[in-house]
Amino acid sequence: MKKERKAKDFKRKAVYPGGPKAMVAFIQSQLQYPEAAQEAKIQGSVHVQVSINHLGAVIQAKVISGIGYGCDEEALRVSKLLKFEASKNRGFKSVFMQTMGFHFRSKPQTAPQTTISYEYTKEQKPPSTDLGSDSDSDSTSYHYTVEW
Repeated sequence: MKKERKAKDFKRKAVYPGGPKAMVAFIQSQLQYPEAAQEAKIQGSVHVQVSINHLGAVIQAKVISGIGYGCDEEALRVSKLLKFEASKNRGFKSVFMQTMGFHFRSKPQTAPQTTISYEYTKEQKPPSTDLGSDSDSDSTSYHYTVEW
């Protein structure tokens, strides 16, 4: 006969479906770097405290430490999109607090591609006045493109 294990904690925390890695993947897919922060070259982390109700919905979010330039508002927007698993706490309807960090970093820009074009055209010969000559004008051109 197998004994049931008792839960370690009286209250169980809200858990994101799929675990922390799934939550990070969701945040990265939804988070957009604000244009104002890009123009000002702002990088850093915004820490948001969220309140999660017994159904797993984020009911409140507030910025604990922010960096401005629209990053705080973006972190609040994404944090409100999160849906956690409903907690089973023996019938108690409790609210959980969780602090999350949203990281805003500019993507490394690749070096601009440089192209050099070089074109060589052979000089055309003036038309020949000889009646016996078959070639009217001889033209040869070469075109080189170097990219790095």
